[in-house]
Amino acid sequence: MWRRNVEFAAAFTRGFCATLGVLALLLVSEPARAVEAGGRVPGLLFGGAAAATGPAVIEVDADLPRGARLEYRARPAAAVSTCSAKRPVCVHVVGTPTPEHRHRLARALDELEDAYDALFLGLGLPRPLTDLLGGSPAADVYLTTADNGRGALSVAADFASVAQDTSSGFCLVGTANTAAFELTQCLAELSLLGLDAAEGPGVRRGLATYLSTQVALPNAATLAAIDDAQANPQVNVVSRDLDALSAAAVLFWGYLDASWSVATPGTLPAAMFAMSRGRTTGSLTDWNNAPDALDVVRSALDNDASAVADLVGGYALSRWFLGGRADGAHVPGFVWLSDLGRPRVDWVLNYSSLPRNVKSPKALEPYGISYTWLDLDHVASGAELSFRIDWEAPVAFQWLVVALDREGREMRRWDLPYLERETRIEKTLLNFEEAAALLFVGVNLGAVDLRHPFDPDQQPWEPHAYTLYLADTSEAVVP
Repeated sequence: MWRRNVEFAAAFTRGFCATLGVLALLLVSEPARAVEAGGRVPGLLFGGAAAATGPAVIEVDADLPRGARLEYRARPAAAVSTCSAKRPVCVHVVGTPTPEHRHRLARALDELEDAYDALFLGLGLPRPLTDLLGGSPAADVYLTTADNGRGALSVAADFASVAQDTSSGFCLVGTANTAAFELTQCLAELSLLGLDAAEGPGVRRGLATYLSTQVALPNAATLAAIDDAQANPQVNVVSRDLDALSAAAVLFWGYLDASWSVATPGTLPAAMFAMSRGRTTGSLTDWNNAPDALDVVRSALDNDASAVADLVGGYALSRWFLGGRADGAHVPGFVWLSDLGRPRVDWVLNYSSLPRNVKSPKALEPYGISYTWLDLDHVASGAELSFRIDWEAPVAFQWLVVALDREGREMRRWDLPYLERETRIEKTLLNFEEAAALLFVGVNLGAVDLRHPFDPDQQPWEPHAYTLYLADTSEAVVP
């Protein structure tokens, strides 16, 4: 179904190692783009020159969590197995197999071969680390006959490398609901274990799901996760721990990948996993995931807090323009969502009802988002709209306002300045009367304090609320 031939793969990409080589050259080369608009020198990841003082270092307080639990799982005993003669993949059945299970075994092997070709020959992702624990060095998938009705995918690490945080692994999934997408997720996650095993399982599942959507249609569980996340945009989906919303992180990784767009789709975020890899030493019970993939993102932006705020604000806005709202101007789009997954709006207000003072119905977690819709039902020419937003310390929020036409397309945008140490912003808007509505978008940037930016490993999080005051401050009278 998703099989990619070798000729296409060779033309499409020379593999992940070549991409890392290009990134390494960018780290030491002269800037490909000398200076961006406004005089800002691009970061190292995009061809910028190294600063004379060296890269900024993110300090991690010794008392803050650094990673998920170090957990390894023994492989189950297989009752029957089959391995591919073309690709290094094997499928095993755990438990007492029936004729139906044996049929599913053969079909799963075909689907696993297709997934292997799509991810590793097509996208050029690195192949999973080999192991000697499943009867062969191939990637192993264990289908359990003791289904719980969910067919949930579970990916486990075998062991950590003595030299760096990498591991081989295996997948365990029920036979009842196993489909091609779960097997694609399995191989993608095994690949990521070989890049940086210290990344939290929730972060790893989110990226693996995004990589899988590049070569296969998402399953019902992924669609449900996105729909739930959009119904609760105040919840963070880039989370260390695996939960029901982990797959919805496709929205974050998709935005990051498409907006930067410097390589084959999926290759850049995977490379960030590899670039964040460290080494967990000593008799620790937790991974030492410092730096993590988000540290690499910040490093690519020269650890410029304002640039990071702009990136996260763009991500927040992109989640409004999903599925049926996709317009090609706001990545990632995900047109396959159609009308599924439209985000919940905190407030729907009419301009004629102003002044109004509203509070966020639910506090926002780090990278949690709020949307307020102001319908411009009666607006006079030359109107002035003033607003004040207050939020809780010590975190920073990023805000933007978008003017939309009657078809929901962006007409104009006001990107409000990033305020590192403030908890209030005030502004007066002009020249918006031709729009149909104004969309206020806010996102909690998350942080322990000013020296410690948001880190998915530092849980539990403290959500923060805001208030929004809106008033027409013009002297014009609406006829």
